[in-house]
Amino acid sequence: MDIVVCTDKNYVMPCGVMLYSICQNNQDVDITFHIVIDESVNPSMQNSLGNVVFPESSKKVQFYTVNGNGYSHLPRLDETNSKSYITKATYYPLYLTEILPKNIDKALFLDCDIIVRHSLKDLWNTDLDNYSVGVVPDVGEGVIDKYNRLRYPPSKGYFNSGVLLINLKKWRDEQIIVKFVEFMQNHSDWIKLHDQDVMNKVFCDDKLILPITNNFQEGHLWNDIFYDYWKYEKQVLAARKDPVVIHYTDSKPWVEGCCHPFKNEFFKYQVNTEWAHTPLIKKEHTHKIGRTIKKSIKQFFRYIGIISPLPTYSPKYIDVENL
Repeated sequence: MDIVVCTDKNYVMPCGVMLYSICQNNQDVDITFHIVIDESVNPSMQNSLGNVVFPESSKKVQFYTVNGNGYSHLPRLDETNSKSYITKATYYPLYLTEILPKNIDKALFLDCDIIVRHSLKDLWNTDLDNYSVGVVPDVGEGVIDKYNRLRYPPSKGYFNSGVLLINLKKWRDEQIIVKFVEFMQNHSDWIKLHDQDVMNKVFCDDKLILPITNNFQEGHLWNDIFYDYWKYEKQVLAARKDPVVIHYTDSKPWVEGCCHPFKNEFFKYQVNTEWAHTPLIKKEHTHKIGRTIKKSIKQFFRYIGIISPLPTYSPKYIDVENL
């Protein structure tokens, strides 16, 4: 199994905890971890990540260092980016055909804000049937804004890019990287959700839908539902009880104030790593004045009906203890 992760210095700790969770729950699988980093990840950080993997004789790790400065110009990485945890590393997956060895035809990409709770063999063994990617629908798939921005119909769906089963051979054969780059160059103003928007546009007709349990997102735990619940009801109800992959898409367990019902799953694995006593990150309460003004203007325009309102949901969670 070839598993790919991409990180910079900001996500080394969550990345290490995620790697540990994979190793613990996939002990009978030979895995090579391909870790894409930039110059911000120093040798000590690399050693820390490697130490997670090396105790397992069936696991190997390979690092690939990219020039992070070469990605700084990509869309939505300036001060208008309201999510401070989004960095240029979010775009590294788009360039995997240039980064990884040419003899790797298939890879499982995982975001770093993930915990793997069970075996990944079923996911890995999925036959892509000549699709470019295997993907899980995004919890915000039903929000029309995405399709208006990216100029394709909602019937084609929208996926979350945190878990991707990638047909690298097809990416190379069809020069997918060229399509990525052309879209970013020609339509940077369409892009709001970084690499995820790029992939959804390029693969809108070229994806295999995977079960939700393989990328169980935070919105699937909210009381106020704004996704197509009727379409995924059975999958969501089953995944709530025992997800294979927990994806902390919004609240991060390592940031103070996190109320995610499955946050302790993260700490269960973290406590067995060198990051066991890492203090929680202070939640940022201040915002740039320019960003605040821009947000206020948008709220006013929504109020008077010039632009469409946002979906009305509140991140209040279901009671997972009584499922």
